[in-house]
Amino acid sequence: MTKRLCIVQPIVPRYRVPLFEALAREPGIDLEVWADLRGSMGSIRGVQRSDVFRLKHARYAEWGGLVVQPMAMRAVRSDFDAVVLSENVRSPAMFGALLGRRCPVVLWGHGLGKRHEAIGHRLRTRSFGMADAGLLYGPTARALLVRSGVDPAKLFVAPNSVDQTAVAAARRQWLQADQLKQFRERNSLGERPLMLYLARLESDKRPLLAVDALVRV
Repeated sequence: MTKRLCIVQPIVPRYRVPLFEALAREPGIDLEVWADLRGSMGSIRGVQRSDVFRLKHARYAEWGGLVVQPMAMRAVRSDFDAVVLSENVRSPAMFGALLGRRCPVVLWGHGLGKRHEAIGHRLRTRSFGMADAGLLYGPTARALLVRSGVDPAKLFVAPNSVDQTAVAAARRQWLQADQLKQFRERNSLGERPLMLYLARLESDKRPLLAVDALVRV
């Protein structure tokens, strides 16, 4: 029997498309993704169409420190068999959806915050306690929520990653004879140690921490 699944996201970043496509191709899953299709979040641009799963526009905005996405409340009161919501304690709509749901709701997110952590943790404990299930990026957040009283039976870990197809292709290319050596020569790197910074160049990613680390080294 086919189950209708709705995933509500701020946007659909390109790196998440392979995951949604894999879900949509699973027998018995009819997938619909609701997200803001107008633009981007910081340096991440969202996709606007898919040939594999259905995309529906759901306005997302940030206002006064709060996250606004009212379609989350509409999703949980529609005829879906389950709804997956992005976990964000700054979202009144997330709490409203948990209170007014007509179907099971899964919260998906880090389970950890970057600021006001004491308050944020209490709100996260409350929201994951209200949800039917929680999907987290790592075991640390799960253990923290369990210690705070959330039922461990409904907390699951799915490590955050990207589609490995392109990664494997790049690895094969760079492991070809002399590729790394030629790269060093072209960029006048010699045999010196290299430091790699792998993150988006946005303020909340704290890229200057890499510079501070070099000073300490």
